[in-house]
Amino acid sequence: MKKITVILFALLLALTFSCSKEDTTGKDLTIYCEVLKPFSYLENGAIKGITAEIGLRIMQNLDLNQPVHISSDWDSIFSLLKTEKNRMVFTTGLTAERKTMFKWAGPV
Repeated sequence: MKKITVILFALLLALTFSCSKEDTTGKDLTIYCEVLKPFSYLENGAIKGITAEIGLRIMQNLDLNQPVHISSDWDSIFSLLKTEKNRMVFTTGLTAERKTMFKWAGPV
């Protein structure tokens, strides 16, 4: 009986570690930032601002090093957030309409 238990345990252990797991590290995120002073803006080619600083620090702590796309075209950013998967934006206003559309973090 002990031998069967050991074999079953070893098989279960091997299956557990050999299963591929979904990448939930956030490395597949596409990150956007709207030009909206003082929250986020470009200065000498670098993204600056209150919200951007917090977002960039969170990315650094999570070891996320993908580029942040900054744009003044909010309509395009908002359209991508609604239609594409794994999209994130640093700054947007929480409204009754948007509350159920997205996952939220904040406020800053």
